[in-house]
Amino acid sequence: MLIFQKNIIPDKCFILIVFLKLFLILTAGCEKIENRNFYKYPFVISIFEGSNIYDLMPRLNNPVFTGDGVTDAQVSSVADPFLIKKGDKWYMFFEAYQWAIHKGVIAYAESEDDCYTWKYGKIILDKPWHQSFPCVFEYNSEYYMVPESKHSGSTWLHKAINFPEEWSDGKKILNIPLVDPAIFRKDGRWYMFGLDRHNLLLFYSNNHETGWKEHPASPIIIGDKKYRRPGGGVYFNGKDYYRIAQDCESDYGVAIHIFKIIELNQTKYREIPVPDNYNLHAGAEEWAKHGIHTLNIQQLDTNRIIAVVDGY
Repeated sequence: MLIFQKNIIPDKCFILIVFLKLFLILTAGCEKIENRNFYKYPFVISIFEGSNIYDLMPRLNNPVFTGDGVTDAQVSSVADPFLIKKGDKWYMFFEAYQWAIHKGVIAYAESEDDCYTWKYGKIILDKPWHQSFPCVFEYNSEYYMVPESKHSGSTWLHKAINFPEEWSDGKKILNIPLVDPAIFRKDGRWYMFGLDRHNLLLFYSNNHETGWKEHPASPIIIGDKKYRRPGGGVYFNGKDYYRIAQDCESDYGVAIHIFKIIELNQTKYREIPVPDNYNLHAGAEEWAKHGIHTLNIQQLDTNRIIAVVDGY
């Protein structure tokens, strides 16, 4: 046991230390969720549907997947879901959070009925560090994933060896530990958003596996907690690109905001907000009473889109 004498640490110094600790806790970015109490309300996963991004509505059978559905680990929450379709099946990759050890792993489930019911698969990525936000994409008939791996000190790309269950150990593509990296391709060039503590950064490359550089317009957002953190992968409707952001201004993931990218090339970036959807705010649904913080959209058919959402 350590005993401090008053002449070593005076009362004023002690008070200052306590004040500084409280200040750091209260001003930490929303990415420091492991130090807070948000996980007393478990995250669950639900499905939305609509004709476009402006009229997305939750389905009646929500939530469609909870932590109880994970059978190969003890998890308290399932969050950060991403959808991708291969053949006639939908696959959902998500973070399975193990509260007992404060660590997330990446797992998947599959659906054969347009995401109404889900069959759990298994944990497919389990590293020594926390992983979340499994941004999955297909390119040239190959499947890749860039999950958040900030506690490793880098950003990693994983390639499917045998989709959906077997993935490579991963390749470092950036020596920056991006929070919630969102990778996408536009006009033959690759781009990636990611939060670097307080700022939203943008990177670009001609090859998704190497050569990443920070964009001249980066950082896109400095400091603002309402719009800076990625809230899903970039959505492309065949014509326009949309950036998804999670609102952490007053609490962790209280809403989802969508921005239309109106200019993006190797030197320039511009975006404008689209009208907010009430259904994408905390409290709109009982399963998202406290927060709603990830949205990923895919085309369901020629006339409708489908989205996977998490809430707590």
